[in-house]
Amino acid sequence: MRTHGIRDGLQVNIEVDSAQHTDRAGFRDTAAHAQSLPPIAVRRKRPSTGARSMSDSTAWRACCLTVTSSGDTVWRTESVTVADTQQCAVIFDMDGVLIDSEPVYMTIERQLFDSVGARISKTEHQRYVGAPVTGLWRLVVERASRPCTAEQLHEQSRKLIRSWLDAPGPLEPMPGARELLKQLAVAHIPLAVASLSSPRNIETILRRLGFRQFFAEVVSGHEVAAAKPAPDILLEAARRLGVPAERCVVIEDSYSGVTAAGSAGMRCIALSNADTGAQGLQAADRVIDSLTNLTVNDLLGLCGTAAAPR
Repeated sequence: MRTHGIRDGLQVNIEVDSAQHTDRAGFRDTAAHAQSLPPIAVRRKRPSTGARSMSDSTAWRACCLTVTSSGDTVWRTESVTVADTQQCAVIFDMDGVLIDSEPVYMTIERQLFDSVGARISKTEHQRYVGAPVTGLWRLVVERASRPCTAEQLHEQSRKLIRSWLDAPGPLEPMPGARELLKQLAVAHIPLAVASLSSPRNIETILRRLGFRQFFAEVVSGHEVAAAKPAPDILLEAARRLGVPAERCVVIEDSYSGVTAAGSAGMRCIALSNADTGAQGLQAADRVIDSLTNLTVNDLLGLCGTAAAPR
């Protein structure tokens, strides 16, 4: 039989082999309102093993469903083995991976360069994307024609970023981020964010994107002894998730992040973008240009495989 419902903003279709074991808890019938539902949906299929609950199932399908204006539906389906998702986790960087914030940060930084008369080329600037900002401000102080300190520049940058985050209006996620997070949640794969941003900024961005509920753990670079490219933040995320480092896949967009993943003994997928693609991301296990090109099975395929030396 098939039941239809909505839970946590996702349309859910559950297909069961036996009409005797259905789970409708927390579900409402939405068959009459299909066209008003979000475009991303999931479907779980119970195997014919007599499993009495969805959590007992050994195999099911994670799907994306698009409801067109004419009412037609289009499925993209992935077969997922639940056993494969056990002891597997995905750790996301935030800036440049979940949200396209790097151009905003770089614009703010260039304004500060100009304010103190420091000439920093775009190529030089891009080298610091994904790395601790303290190194960038030291370079600016060296090049500045007007008196300034690294601490002053950092504080001004922090205030300008907060003003941007506190301004009204939506924040736009990276293409494919929302869909991927929903599919990973359906697969019950534990997720964490490991970002060099401050705890306050991370929480604000995740909340405003509507992503906070997807992440079991959030780790800031402010909470560990050494920032990326050291592995500390990724190892702390894995520790909090309770998943061995070798069973974690990291999604990063910078050379520092890719290096940190390798040092942590984790697999890594690098998301190349206009600001970090020139840094050299080839050490990652895979380089992609959009999260729309990434699937649950891609991540599971890397999970549990020993990370290559970097």
